Amino acid sequence: MATCVLVFSDLLATASHVAQVAAAVSAPLRARLVLLRLCLTPEPEVLSVPGVRLPTTQADAVPDLPDAPETELVVSEKPLAEAVAEAVRRYQPLLLVMSLSAKPTLLDELLRDQALPVLRATGLPLLLIPPTATPAIPRRVAVAVDSRAFLLDAGSRALTPLFYLWPATYTVVHVVAEGEQQAFPGQRALASIRGSKLLADQPLELYEEQHGPAADGVLRALDAIPADLLVLPVRAHSFWSQLFHHSVTTQVLRGSRVPVLLPAAGRPQAEWLPDVC
Repeated sequence: MATCVLVFSDLLATASHVAQVAAAVSAPLRARLVLLRLCLTPEPEVLSVPGVRLPTTQADAVPDLPDAPETELVVSEKPLAEAVAEAVRRYQPLLLVMSLSAKPTLLDELLRDQALPVLRATGLPLLLIPPTATPAIPRRVAVAVDSRAFLLDAGSRALTPLFYLWPATYTVVHVVAEGEQQAFPGQRALASIRGSKLLADQPLELYEEQHGPAADGVLRALDAIPADLLVLPVRAHSFWSQLFHHSVTTQVLRGSRVPVLLPAAGRPQAEWLPDVC
């Protein structure tokens, strides 16, 4: 089966942009792009969530799909968890893709409430695309970690060849925590990247922010580098429950102007990676 990138979508207005960016980022893989259009039927309590609006487009509306090697639009009217599980099983994607909005969307709410167990179990990397993202192959990539070791899950390790296909430079972003006691924490952050096999052989630059909230430091680094994509390792079993709550990852996602790639990390984990189920 050809390499597949699976894009989740419910709103036609965002589907085209997300698909275009996903196609550009994964272009070196010559991957098959599958846009899974979910015809969502929310529970009554979801409709009461502030800021959540029902999609107004019809199921048979076709977005402006990118010129990828192979692009497929799949429309599903099945219950969300069933549709997601079936798509992952059928297409065996290398990467999952969603839009990233400052406000929760209906898809956000339903993925959290109904599809969380399915997505948590995949261990697959996730690419979140904000509306400000430009469809282009990354050339300046920031990788945000702290100084403690982490490991990649098997699903995320399978994506690492893509990092060697991008014509990109890589900058490790490390925010020095207040009261940091370890010597040379930036060098330890570089070592954690090497040990994880995320970028084992790539030349790495180091960018350090001295003290302050980790999320603020990461966001400042994106502008200072300047980066056009952020890699932010998170623990697969906890990310989907933490995305919609207060956490460093959430703050970075809500403030990022560039796509954020979330490889799934296992134990031992970095100190400020989400660790609450």
